[in-house]
Amino acid sequence: MRIGTDTSFWAENVDYTKMVANGAEFTILRAGQGSWIDNYFQKNYDASEGMLPRSTYWFFDQRYKPSRQAELLAAVLKDNPLEGYIWADYERDYEGASYAKWEDFHTFLREIERLIPDMVGRIGVYTRYYYFSEKVPSDKWYLFEKYPFWEARYEAEAPFDKPFKCLLWQYSEKGDGLAYGLDPYVKKFIDLNYFRGTDEEWKIFTGNSIVIPPDPIDPPVEPVDPGEYKGTVISPTGINIRTSPEVLSDNKVGAMWKGSVLVGSDLVKKENGNEWLLLKDAYVAVKYNGQTLLELEDVVEEPEPPIEPPAVGREDWKPDPVSELHFTRHTGYAKVPIYSSPNGRIIEFMAEQSAILLGNKVVDNFMRVTWYNNDYKEDGWGWVDYTAKDMLPIVDIPQTTLNRLIPPRKQDPVLLRTVTVPDDGQYVYFEHAKTKDYTTTQPDTAVLWQDNQQHSGWIETTEDLQWLAFELLMVAAPGYRIDYYVSAWLYTYADNRFFTDLQDKDGHRDYVSGQNPNASPFKIKYSIITRGNAFIVDEKITNNSFILGGLDITNPMPKAEDIYGNPRYVFFATQQSPEILSNGKPKVTHQPGIKQLVIEGGVERMEKTGTPIPKISAIYTCPKDGYYRWANSGEKLSIVNLSRDL
Repeated sequence: MRIGTDTSFWAENVDYTKMVANGAEFTILRAGQGSWIDNYFQKNYDASEGMLPRSTYWFFDQRYKPSRQAELLAAVLKDNPLEGYIWADYERDYEGASYAKWEDFHTFLREIERLIPDMVGRIGVYTRYYYFSEKVPSDKWYLFEKYPFWEARYEAEAPFDKPFKCLLWQYSEKGDGLAYGLDPYVKKFIDLNYFRGTDEEWKIFTGNSIVIPPDPIDPPVEPVDPGEYKGTVISPTGINIRTSPEVLSDNKVGAMWKGSVLVGSDLVKKENGNEWLLLKDAYVAVKYNGQTLLELEDVVEEPEPPIEPPAVGREDWKPDPVSELHFTRHTGYAKVPIYSSPNGRIIEFMAEQSAILLGNKVVDNFMRVTWYNNDYKEDGWGWVDYTAKDMLPIVDIPQTTLNRLIPPRKQDPVLLRTVTVPDDGQYVYFEHAKTKDYTTTQPDTAVLWQDNQQHSGWIETTEDLQWLAFELLMVAAPGYRIDYYVSAWLYTYADNRFFTDLQDKDGHRDYVSGQNPNASPFKIKYSIITRGNAFIVDEKITNNSFILGGLDITNPMPKAEDIYGNPRYVFFATQQSPEILSNGKPKVTHQPGIKQLVIEGGVERMEKTGTPIPKISAIYTCPKDGYYRWANSGEKLSIVNLSRDL
């Protein structure tokens, strides 16, 4: 099969000489999304000229009018002709979107045909089988028969050529970016696709065969003002109710008399000037042959939501196109079965207590698992019954999380080994425990206590604090997919993870995951902190008691990138192994959630590089046990204790 690539602004500048040398025979450039044009389209269009056949895709965004999106695409291609196809990307839902119906996507396709008639016959749909088959009723599939499909298919169970011919197969999102001309510090992986057509279709796909377009088409019927329309019949003879927005001899199904009040959902404007109001499943004429039959109340058109510009300093932060994500957690001791398919056979038993399970697909009471704790499997681990014993109810990760901007990766990750004490105040360093009696790896914690029992050990988090903690995970491991960070977040902040004393988190609000939206925010117990970190002291009472400093959560939170690595505001979670190293100290590693590919001495390993936790100004506390000391300005202190560092 012929192999090709698809790229977007995520990849930034691409070396097409390397791409061609590595065997790519075509490329697909992202033109834009919603109301904005991809700012790297023109650069990569020019750079790839004469190198290999070019197609493009436009990410259909349900929040923006289909006709306007088609107009922007037409403007992009006006002076940038393609050798290949236009692909309409249909893969993502947006909560509360005005144009979320399948008809809106079909309108988008029809508008592309009208505005770019030279491309008729070379327009296709990028989607996933399950997404399309759920969005579009099967009795309407015939409307899409003329559009070949470009199918994103990573899971083995998704059928090819259903519902329509799959001309392109996106078989991997983990291609070697460096080999295909990407800058690995910008984007490590690249999407790879197989061309599955015939030799004659290849000629059309590469611009070496002429496609004769059909006659020009009328503008598609498009609902111009989604929402509720209320009107009163003013025609003296009343108005007829019809099954379609036109007058035919056989489509009348009823009538309404003068003075009747009607409520509809869509207003349809025809090119001939006639207007029709869509009721639940029928139409009535608002204006017909220049005569007003139904007087509508004024409707204020709701403006399209603007895409907010990134914050200053975050101009290169970009969103990630994950369309849906779901979460559940196992709370019991017995392992739960994983199925080959919904209601299929059991293929294995997994999920120990508190296991975090993320999935990208829900069918009935089954979720397709892609993330198991911190481990991702592109093909999926299988399906889990989230209604089974000891499973939490499924939670849909909110769009506010899935749309979060992600910082770019600038360099290869390194393992965080030490912290340097700043010169902005007095710091205390909590040393690692000398020994641990545990037989398994445990959080390396120190316990604090309150001298005044009226001070609660629980601190309620705020929305700003939760988002700061989430973005710290991004800054610590930039350039990954959004579901990577959601997995790390859930793994870090679930019960029995780093904050071993989260207060009934399953019953409190988590803004990032969307759990319990009507409850108060979850609380953390600050009497447990992590060893291997230096903490600033706001007030020293005695050599054995002090007030720890940090963030005042009653004030606005800083940006994550401004405080990452600053021990005044951030510390790193650690865990201790029962293993005693040759230096007589226990082995200590980072915990729990940020895993990255680290290369040291030519050796590659997936390793926890350091999970940042925001520091909160503590109540009056004292160490309950030893293993702490006063730290000196400029001193480099050990966060982890690894055998290979001895």
